[in-house]
Amino acid sequence: SHDEVQDFESQYKVSLPCDYKQFLLELGNGGAGPHYGLAKLQNSHPKHMIALPWTQEYWNNQPFDSLSKDFPYTGNRQQDVIIADSFYDENGDEKGSSDDIFPGMLIISHQGCTCWNLLVVNGQFKGEMWEYDGSSGYQDGFMTTNKDFKTWYMEWLNAFFQQPDR
Repeated sequence: SHDEVQDFESQYKVSLPCDYKQFLLELGNGGAGPHYGLAKLQNSHPKHMIALPWTQEYWNNQPFDSLSKDFPYTGNRQQDVIIADSFYDENGDEKGSSDDIFPGMLIISHQGCTCWNLLVVNGQFKGEMWEYDGSSGYQDGFMTTNKDFKTWYMEWLNAFFQQPDR
């Protein structure tokens, strides 16, 4: 509902991109989509990328303010490695909280294993869909699709209905 979207935006101090907000309000909260489907808004926080079942209680009690921070990555692999490395100390331990590693983005869908589709909600790439492949670690996993949510979703939807068995 409109109230639920407003509550989410107020709680996380973020303004959702218009096309994604329109999708939530007119079509639904989660559901059919690329890979394992679209995440519900309440499950789209980056904490769900790192919340294993046995740590869920811990993550549920953590304060998260990462959505209101700017998405720091650039799409330049070398520069993004430097940015990601800045979240770790010389021993490889996280500086600050895990919340800081994934700022300014929502999880839109899970591709399997450690791969995700992300929507940037703050920073210079606000409104763009990105992909994250964590199989190599945090250092080099972010890639832009150069598409907004609506374009990204419509491409999947059109390809879905082009399949002969649909």
